[in-house]
Amino acid sequence: RRLRNPAAVAEQDSRLRELFMCFDVEQVGFVETPRLNRLALFSARHQLARCARVRDFLEEENGSTKAAFKYMDEERKGSMTFDVWVEKMRASYGFDDLEDLEACARFIDKDGLRVFTREEFEALGDLDEKKFLEELELLRAKLVAAHGTLADAFHAFMAPPPADDVEKEPSVEEDTAGEEAAPPPAEDAAEQEEEQPPEEPQPTDLGAEQFLAGCETLGFEASIDPRILFNFLDAMRTTRLRLEDWML
Repeated sequence: RRLRNPAAVAEQDSRLRELFMCFDVEQVGFVETPRLNRLALFSARHQLARCARVRDFLEEENGSTKAAFKYMDEERKGSMTFDVWVEKMRASYGFDDLEDLEACARFIDKDGLRVFTREEFEALGDLDEKKFLEELELLRAKLVAAHGTLADAFHAFMAPPPADDVEKEPSVEEDTAGEEAAPPPAEDAAEQEEEQPPEEPQPTDLGAEQFLAGCETLGFEASIDPRILFNFLDAMRTTRLRLEDWML
């Protein structure tokens, strides 16, 4: 599939032309389907910028995100639901950009429950865009060093962990010397084939737990919680990562 260059159509908006040029890096006049996967990268970077706007706003109003959380957590529960947070941001601060709040919430929410703790808000205050992207570059370098390519690293993360070694019970010696055990009854080959369960389809995406386990196996240590790195890569907000999302 190809997308026609909008520059050839006079009535097209200039923003559409700019977007097309971001995809058509070779300047060949068309964009094939794989290139459109870059939309996820643009979305992830844009959502990171949204988080920075919310952080800057809270720090300007309260001095720090920690102080902002304390102010909004009137019942001192130590946690706050997304709906309560939105209500506080609108009523107390007049902050009405729901898309900014939604992007920020999905970014810092490490367990997907949409209930935010004091620690998660403090992580928002510690967010440094440059340092965050440097952590992603570090992860990419370790993945390539360990697996050769990002695609191979993705499939390695998807592989199930090795099963724990199970100690086999010692065999029981025959009570009667020289007595041979009776062979098991023979089964019909066709019947054996019918009893085999159908093969399950292989997964094509990666969950948060697999990502965290893969980072641990890799020995990746970062100042940023790997789950937040996962949330960044999950720009489509499906709670799963495809190979196309593995944009490091």
